[in-house]
Amino acid sequence: MAVKEYGTGVSGYLDPEGRNWETVVYQAGKPVIDTEQNLIQDSIQNQARKNGPPSGWLMPEVLDRLDQSVVISSATANELELDPLDAYVNGWRIRVTDTTTTGSNVLDLGAGPTGAGGKRFDLVVLEVWRRVLIAAPSPNGKSPAGYIWRFGNVKATDQDATLNHVDDIQDPNVAAPTTKRVQIQYRLRVIQDVDLWSYPWGVGDPAVPAQTVPPDPSTPDGNATAFTYTNQSVVGDPGLWRAGDGNPANGLGTVDGYIYALPLMAVARRNDAAFDRISNHNGGVPTPGPSDRPDGLLNDIIDPRDVIDLRTAVSHQGWSYHELLQKNFHWLLDNALRGEVGETLLGGGAQGANLLTAVEIGLSNANGGAPPATGDTAGADFIAEFDGVRRTFSDQPIVETVWLRYGPSDFGYGATWPATDFTITVTPTTNFIPEGHSLFNWAAHVPPTTSVLSVESVLTDGLNPPPTMMISGVGTVPQANLSLRFPNGITSGGTHDLMLKVVVAYPAGIGMVVHPSRLFGSDGFIWNNPGSLPADYEGDEVKDIDIPHRGVRYEYRTVTLTKTYNVLGNPSGYYEDFDSARDVPLFDRIESVSSVTIDAAPYVGSIEIRNSNQTIRLDPASVGLGQTVVTQFKAIRPMQQVGAQLTVFYETVPMQTVREALSGTSLKLTPRYVSPELYVLVAGTSSLGEGYPFPSQATQSGGVYPTSGGSPVGDHHLRAGPRFATQSFDADTGFGKVLATVPMVANPEELEIQRDPGDRDGEGRVFYKTVPAGYLPSAFGPSLSDPVAHKVLLPILAELPEDGPFGYKGQLVLVTLQRWAPSSSDNAVAFDLDLASNWTAASVYRLKGNPLNGRVV
Repeated sequence: MAVKEYGTGVSGYLDPEGRNWETVVYQAGKPVIDTEQNLIQDSIQNQARKNGPPSGWLMPEVLDRLDQSVVISSATANELELDPLDAYVNGWRIRVTDTTTTGSNVLDLGAGPTGAGGKRFDLVVLEVWRRVLIAAPSPNGKSPAGYIWRFGNVKATDQDATLNHVDDIQDPNVAAPTTKRVQIQYRLRVIQDVDLWSYPWGVGDPAVPAQTVPPDPSTPDGNATAFTYTNQSVVGDPGLWRAGDGNPANGLGTVDGYIYALPLMAVARRNDAAFDRISNHNGGVPTPGPSDRPDGLLNDIIDPRDVIDLRTAVSHQGWSYHELLQKNFHWLLDNALRGEVGETLLGGGAQGANLLTAVEIGLSNANGGAPPATGDTAGADFIAEFDGVRRTFSDQPIVETVWLRYGPSDFGYGATWPATDFTITVTPTTNFIPEGHSLFNWAAHVPPTTSVLSVESVLTDGLNPPPTMMISGVGTVPQANLSLRFPNGITSGGTHDLMLKVVVAYPAGIGMVVHPSRLFGSDGFIWNNPGSLPADYEGDEVKDIDIPHRGVRYEYRTVTLTKTYNVLGNPSGYYEDFDSARDVPLFDRIESVSSVTIDAAPYVGSIEIRNSNQTIRLDPASVGLGQTVVTQFKAIRPMQQVGAQLTVFYETVPMQTVREALSGTSLKLTPRYVSPELYVLVAGTSSLGEGYPFPSQATQSGGVYPTSGGSPVGDHHLRAGPRFATQSFDADTGFGKVLATVPMVANPEELEIQRDPGDRDGEGRVFYKTVPAGYLPSAFGPSLSDPVAHKVLLPILAELPEDGPFGYKGQLVLVTLQRWAPSSSDNAVAFDLDLASNWTAASVYRLKGNPLNGRVV
C-alpha cells in the first residue's frame, strides 16, 4: 500500500492504486471528506500517468537534426551550460530551465581530477519529487524570499521579483489557510566520479544515492541518504529511476517517500596536470590558457565534445519506425552516431564519446628506436618508419617515385663509367640511396611486402638517348637486389652521375590505427626529437590527414640547395614537352628557386616550375647546349631516415557497436521495422576512390565474421571501389543499395542473436555470429556485375523485449546484419549454422537519443 504524507490537518489518505476507481459519488446530506477529495485528484493523476509515454526527455531533435547537443559553450571554468529542456517524469511534464541563470541551465561541475593520468566521469541527473507547501509564514520548500519556485526548480535563480511566484496559497479573503499544495519540484544535480563502464546510465551506480529535499534554499542538493536508484521497468516505466521505500517518514522529505530521477548526461573530465604526449593525454593547462594540447582544449573548460548524452527520448505521438531506422543508419554510415563511450590507453589514457589518440612515424624499436623519443612509445601507435621515399602513410596501397643518384666511384669505377658492357647492383639493404640521403639500410625501414615496380635511367648531363639498360629483380616480394646491365657501356657524358628513376609500391593497411573523426591541423603534428631532423631541414611543408583512407602525408622543405646541370642533351621519356635548350631537370621536387646562373653569369629572365615540380623552364634565348646551369632552390622531400620521429594527434570516435562488456552472449530482440533494401559497400579505406555520399562508410558498419578459420577483417580489406555496378546501374560511388527481392520476413515475436566472449573483428566492432536453429534471418538482392570484395548490410529497427545490461524493455535499437563477401558478386545476408561456412554476423547499436517505444505494461 502506498502512503502519501500531506502533514497535519488531513484525516488520512486513500490509495487509488490497484482499485480501478472511476468515480467518487457524493451523497445528499453527507459531508464532503478531505480524503475523498484528495482521492479524486490522485486517481486522475494515476490514470494520466498510465496513458502517457514512459518517463524520459521530450526530444524532437532526435529526428529533426543530426546535432542534438544541448550544451552551450561557456568560457567559465568548470561550468556546464545547457539549453532549456523538457522532461516527462512519472507522468509529470517538467520544464527544466532557469537553473542558476535565466533562460538556460548553468551547473558547476567542480574541479576536475588531479594529477597526470587522472580521468573521471561526472554525471548530471534530473531529480524530481513531491513536496507539501504550506502558506506563509512557512518558508519550507520555497525560495530565500519565500516565493514559490518557478516550474518547481529549487535551483532557479533567486530573482524572485521577475522569475519566481508570489506565495498565494492562502486566499486573502480568508483569515486562515484553507489548503496546502503539493508542488512537483526538481533539481539538476551533479555527481562526480561515476562508473559509466559498469553502469551505462550512470544513475544506476550504487555510488549515486538519492539526497533529501532541500532543507533550506542554501542547500538545494539536500543531504546524503542511503537510498540508491533502481530502474522502474518492472512496473512499466523503463525510462524512470526511483529511490526510496515509499515511507514518507524515511527522511527524504517527500510526500510519498520517493525521489525520481532521469539521467541527463555525463561529462568526461580532464585533469589539472600539463598535457604530455607520453604520460598525460587527458591533461592540460587551465583557463585562460593558451592550451598546451593539440586539440586546443583546456582542462577546466567544458567542450561539447566532452559530453556523453544519456537521455532517453519519449514521444506522445509515437515514432516513425521508417524514419528512425533510415536516419540512424545513415548517421552510422557517416560516422556521426554517438551512442557509445570508449577509452584509449595511450599517453596515460583518455575516455569519452570522442577520444584523443595518436600515431607515430619514425624509427622502430627493431632498428634502434628508444622510447620515449623514438620507437613504439607509450603515447602513440607506431605505424611506419621514414625511409627517404615514402610521403604518404595510408591504408591505401601507395606508389612513390624517387630518384637515386650514383657516381662511377660508388661502384668502384673511378671518375668515369665503363665504355663497354658492365653491370651494377642496387641492393635494398646497402646502397639504395634516395636523392639527398646518405647511405643506409633502406629495406630495413619499409614494410616487408614493399617492392620496386620499375627503374629507368638518365645521366645528369641529359645525354640523349639515355644509356641502354637491362634490369632484373623488379617486383619481387620482399624486394630482391636490382641488377642493372649497360650492354653498350656509357660513353658520352660518362663522368656524370647516373640518375635512376625508381617507382616503389607500398602495401595497403598501414595507415592510422583507428579512424579519424576530427583533425587539429598543424597543431596535431609534433616532433618528438626535433634535434634529430636532417641537416637540410628548414621546415614542415605538407602535414595532412586523409580521413577516408586513414592516411598521413608528410613532406619537409629543405634549406637552399645547389645543383649543376650541363646542357648536353635531352633526358627524353622522363618529362612531357621537354626542351633541352631551356629546360633544366633538378631531379627533386622544387618548392622555390632563389637564383640561376648560366656559365657563372646571373640569369634574370623568367623561371617556370614544370613537370610535377621537377624541372625549371628558362627563356629560350638565354641558354643553349654546352652551357652550365647552376640552380639554387628549395626542395620538397620525404623525411629521411635520420632518427627523427613524428607524432600525429587526431580525434576518433569509439566503435559504436554496444561495447563487449554490455553485450553478453545472447540477445533477444523484437523486430519493428526491417529495411526493404540491402546496402552494399564497395569502397573502404584502401580503395583508390572513396564512398559517396559517406566517405567513411565502412568505419561503423558492423563487425565482420569471415569464417571460424578466418582472421579478423579490417576496413583496408574492402579495397575494390569506387565503381558500384549491377546489371542495371553503375556509378563511381563505392556505395549503393539494392531492393531485397527476397526480403527478410521478421519473426513477429522475436529475433535472437548469439556470440562468444571476444567476438570482435579487426576494427574492434562487436558482433553476434550465430542464431538458434529454426528461423534463420536472411535477405537476397540483385548481384553486382563482377565479383569484388564488398560488404552487404541489412538494417533493422528492433525493440528490447526484456531488460539487459545496456538497455531496458521497450528501448529501440539499431541492428545490422552484415555479410563480408571477399570475392563474390552476391548481395545477400544469410546466417549459416555451420560456422565454417558462415560469413554473416549481426551488430547492435544505440539509436540517437535512446528512444523508448511507449509505456510497457
